[in-house]
Amino acid sequence: MCEFSGAAIGSLFPRGVRPANQIGEIVSKTQKHANLNIKNIPNGLAVSKTPTVVTIDSGACEAVCPPKAFEHTKICTNSKEFGKLYGACGGETVRNIGLKNVGFVSGSGTINKYEFQVGDKITKPLLAVSKICESKKGVYFGPGPEYESYIIDDPHAFMVGNGPKTHISLNNGVYTIKCHEIIDGDRAINAVGDTGDSDPEVHDPSAGSSNA
Repeated sequence: MCEFSGAAIGSLFPRGVRPANQIGEIVSKTQKHANLNIKNIPNGLAVSKTPTVVTIDSGACEAVCPPKAFEHTKICTNSKEFGKLYGACGGETVRNIGLKNVGFVSGSGTINKYEFQVGDKITKPLLAVSKICESKKGVYFGPGPEYESYIIDDPHAFMVGNGPKTHISLNNGVYTIKCHEIIDGDRAINAVGDTGDSDPEVHDPSAGSSNA
């Protein structure tokens, strides 16, 4: 159960992305590193040479990370969530040990800033899709086999499609859909649709037998 409270998205300034003379493993705009995979580093910034891999999670309600992630950004321990205990999906108890105001440059050269709640037993950084959308961006997951997927920075962008669409609901920061399981006709209890009868109807065992 996710109980991390919503974290406000701050203004996009490069806090945590420090000048080249202040941290060790960085690369300036004028240096060329093919493994960076960044189209353009904005003027005046230096970024870490080694990227942090963040999982984009539509089932998470918060941005979270382990203590060692984003090593150039300090943990802030005076947040209101500090010390709280949460139940993780695997049943573990996770303690909030602060937050990190993380600034980073994406592959498109866009500056981003998010608050990551730091958990003592979190194993990898997760960024909730709802937090990305809260920052006026869109997220697109493309179909296979290409699986072309993007974070869309333009808040006015829209998707065009002529086929059927499944609505996704946002509830407490988590994106969900409602699914009706297909049931074999021989086990059609509490089912609707074509269950083998001449007229589809709801089967309710509490209604009793038709011969009673």
